[in-house]
Amino acid sequence: SREEGGTAMKDSRPFVLLGGSIAFGLGVLCGSLLSSLRSSGKSSDENPLPLPPSSPYADRRLKAGVIQDLELAATLPYPLTPHPTSLDGHLVSTCVISKSKSIERLVRKTLSSRRVSGIDDPSVTFETLVELCLSKGATRLYVAGGFLRDLFQCAVAADDLDFIFKCGGGNLVPWLFKVAEGRGWPTKKKINQHDKQTRFDYVAVGKGKMKFSGHPIGSGCEGEFAMNTLLYDVKNAVVIDPTGFGVYDAVNFTLRIPVPEEGWMNWYEEDRLPGMKVLRYYNFCGRGYQPIDNRTRSFINSRMVHGLSSGPASPAADTLLTFFKRKLLDGERPEEEAAEKAYSWVCSVRAEMEKGGVDKDIVGKTVNSIRDILIEKGNALPGLDTFLEKLVQG
Repeated sequence: SREEGGTAMKDSRPFVLLGGSIAFGLGVLCGSLLSSLRSSGKSSDENPLPLPPSSPYADRRLKAGVIQDLELAATLPYPLTPHPTSLDGHLVSTCVISKSKSIERLVRKTLSSRRVSGIDDPSVTFETLVELCLSKGATRLYVAGGFLRDLFQCAVAADDLDFIFKCGGGNLVPWLFKVAEGRGWPTKKKINQHDKQTRFDYVAVGKGKMKFSGHPIGSGCEGEFAMNTLLYDVKNAVVIDPTGFGVYDAVNFTLRIPVPEEGWMNWYEEDRLPGMKVLRYYNFCGRGYQPIDNRTRSFINSRMVHGLSSGPASPAADTLLTFFKRKLLDGERPEEEAAEKAYSWVCSVRAEMEKGGVDKDIVGKTVNSIRDILIEKGNALPGLDTFLEKLVQG
C-alpha cells in the first residue's frame, strides 16, 4: 500500500538534502564502485550495505512495470553532502544500482536514432552530442528525469530527453555552446534574472521538444520527487536509484518527497524557482499520480496556500507565471486545448486541497489568487482569456 511505502522509507537509512543536489555524491561513490564492478565482475553480495527488509529491491530482481529484467547490481551508502572524506556523521541513503538489457537497448536505440530537432544535418543525433560530451571529458553523462520514469511505466521513449553532466574539471556548458555555434547549430541560453548574464548551469542544442539539453551535476535539477531522481549512466549502462524507491514510485504513479519528513522544509526552500516543486505536484496529480501518504498531501497543500497567499504579491507569483508559460498556456497547442489543460490543473489543485481537508474558503482564496496573478502578469499568454472564462464557469 502507499502507506506501507511511506513506512518503508522511514525504515531505510535516513538521509537529508544537505547541499541542494540529489546527485552530488554519485561521482565519487558510484564512479569508483561501478569501475570495480566492471573490471572484477564482483556481485553486490560483496557490498557491505544491506538493503532494508522493506525495500522494493529486497528480492534482487524487480519486475518494474513493463521492464521485466531489472536486476540488482550493487547497493551503496549515498551521502548528500559534497565531497565527504568519510561517512561518519553524514546521513545517507541506500542507493541502488541496477542493470537492465531492456533499458539499455531502449536508451541506445533512442540516442542513435533520434535526430536533434532544429539541425538540418540528418546525421546529427543525440548520440552525436553524447559522444562529443564524453570525448571532451565528461566523466559521467546521466539520462535524467521523466524520460527514464516513462520507460519504466510504458517502455515508450518520451520526447523530453534531458541529461546531467559530470566533468573532471571545468564546466562543459561553455565549450558545448562554442562547438554548436561553430557548426551552425542553434542553441538556447538562459539569462540570470539578477545580473542579465548567460547562465552556465544549462545548455540546449537544437530547437523544440527534441532538442539536446542538460545541466551540470549539482545545479539543482536532479528531480523533485523520488520517481524523478532516477538516473541512467550512459557510460556504464546502469540505472541509479539514489533513494532506493524511484523505480517503485514510477511504476506505481506515486509522489514521494525524496527526504524524510524532518527535511521537507529544506526540500521546499531549495527550489530553483520558489514553489515550482509544489506546482508540479498538482500537475502530476492531474496525470493520475497520488501522494505516498496524507502527510505529504498536507505539507504540499500548506506550501501552496503560503506561496500564493497574497495574489500578485505572493512569494510564488512569478513562478506560477513561468509554470503556465512552460506547461499549460505554452503556445504549442490550440488555445482551447491549452485552456482546458490549464483548467484541469486548477481542478487538480482544488481536488487535492479538498482531499487534504483544507477549508473551502482557503481553497477559493487560493484559486482566486491564481486568477489574479495571471490577470496582472500573464496578459500575453495564449489562451488566457479562454482559461479565465472556464474558471468563472467552473
